[in-house]
Amino acid sequence: MKYYVGAYYLIKLRDSNFGTYEGKKLYTCSTCINDSFFDAWSISWTENGKKIDSETKSDFNLNEKLIKEVQNWTDKKMEENKIGWICTFADLKTLTEYKNSFFPNSESEILSINFPESERNELLKIFNPEKTNLGEIGLSINLKTGIPENNDE
Repeated sequence: MKYYVGAYYLIKLRDSNFGTYEGKKLYTCSTCINDSFFDAWSISWTENGKKIDSETKSDFNLNEKLIKEVQNWTDKKMEENKIGWICTFADLKTLTEYKNSFFPNSESEILSINFPESERNELLKIFNPEKTNLGEIGLSINLKTGIPENNDE
């Protein structure tokens, strides 16, 4: 079965604190379980981007200069559709540029979420904004491009 790339993520794995997975690292893009090096704080116009909490600053070793650099880069890449809402990278090249530019020595994992061909059209219907004043999420934009999983970028 053919799969399509929905998005790439730069993840900081945390030790799980529940059930039989307690103390183990889970390889998931979910920010309920892990932290993302690219999150709402990275985007200048978000509420989290305007006021970044001390825990986030500590977790990612952020200072005001780095925050400004990340947000300027992110604003530009969002206009180019290289990144999308909610904090998705469209391709490995953009993710690698972000990591190398801002977090070169950080422990991180590159993960992706991919969708089977059989579900792609249904997901595009669900993700399609119903109103013209609503933006389209990154997963939808990426799925529309139809990049196959394991595509050499």
